[in-house]
Amino acid sequence: LLKPGRKDILLFDGIFWLILGMPLVWFFHHGIMDMESLETFFIVLIRGVNGVFNALVANVLVAVLPFQTYRGSPGDVRGKPLHEMLFNLIVAAVLLPALIVTILNSRHEEQQAVDETLSRLQQASKEFVAYLSNWHDQHLGAVQGIAKGATLSGMVTSEELEQYIELIMSAYPDIQNVNLADASGVVFGIFPPVSERGEPSIGPVFPELIQREKLLGTKQSATFETFIGKEEKSIPLVIISVPVLEGEQLIGYALGAVGPGQLQQFLLPKENGGLEITLVNTQNQVIGSSNQERKARSSYNPRKTGVT
Repeated sequence: LLKPGRKDILLFDGIFWLILGMPLVWFFHHGIMDMESLETFFIVLIRGVNGVFNALVANVLVAVLPFQTYRGSPGDVRGKPLHEMLFNLIVAAVLLPALIVTILNSRHEEQQAVDETLSRLQQASKEFVAYLSNWHDQHLGAVQGIAKGATLSGMVTSEELEQYIELIMSAYPDIQNVNLADASGVVFGIFPPVSERGEPSIGPVFPELIQREKLLGTKQSATFETFIGKEEKSIPLVIISVPVLEGEQLIGYALGAVGPGQLQQFLLPKENGGLEITLVNTQNQVIGSSNQERKARSSYNPRKTGVT
C-alpha cells in the first residue's frame, strides 16, 4: 500500500468506509436523527457495501479503459497484472450478491418497521377513542343527573338544586358551567351562581354559542363543540345538552360546558407513549393536542403535516 506509484482505489476506499465512513453514517442516523439501531445497521451496511462496490467499478474501469492513451503517453501503457484482475473479479463476486441481499433485507426490515408503526398507531387510536367515549359517557351521565334534579325542582332554581348541582360539579371538575334553559331556549339559571371573585356569575349563555335550532324541540341528548375567548386564547368547550322532561312534555334543557382538562392530561406524551395526538372537531379545528405548538381553534390539515 505504501509503495511509490501504487494506486489501489479499492483498498483505500474499503479502509475509508471501515474506519471513517460507516461510523459517521451510524453517528448521523442513530445519534442525530435518533433512528432505531436495527434500521441504522442496515443503512450503514448498504452505504458501506455500495461505497466499496462503486470503488470496485472505478477500479475495473481504470484497469480496462486505456486512460494512458488518452493522456498522450502510449509508451507508458502496460497491461494490468493478472492477480489484480482476478482480485477485482473475486471482490465483485462477493460484493454484488451482498449488495443485492442487503437491499432486499433492508426493504423487508423497512416494511416491517412501517407495519409495526401502523399497528402501534392503530392501537393507540383505539385506546384514545375508548378513553374519549368513556370520558363523554361519564359527563353525559353527570348532566343527565342535573336534568333529573331540575325535573324534581320543577325547573325552578332553589338552594337545594344549587347544592345538588355543586355536588355533581365537584365530582366532575371538567364541568365548568351549567345552564338551565326553558323549552324556548331562554336561560334562567347559571351555575355556579357566584364567580371565584365572589361576584354574581355571568357565565356563557350556551344556547347563544351553539346552533339554537339544533337544540330546540329535541327530546334527545346532544353534544356540541364550541370555543370561547379570543383567537389566540380560545378555550375549547364541549357542551352537553340533556332535555328536561315532565312525563312526555319537554319543559327545558340542562346544558353542561365541559372543558378539556382530563383530555389534555391524556394527550401528554408521557401518558400516550410519546405519540403525537391531535383532537379536532368536525371543522378540523384543534380542540387539544400533545403538540404544544398547535393552539386551540387553529386549523389542522393532516395532508400538510406529513401524514402518510
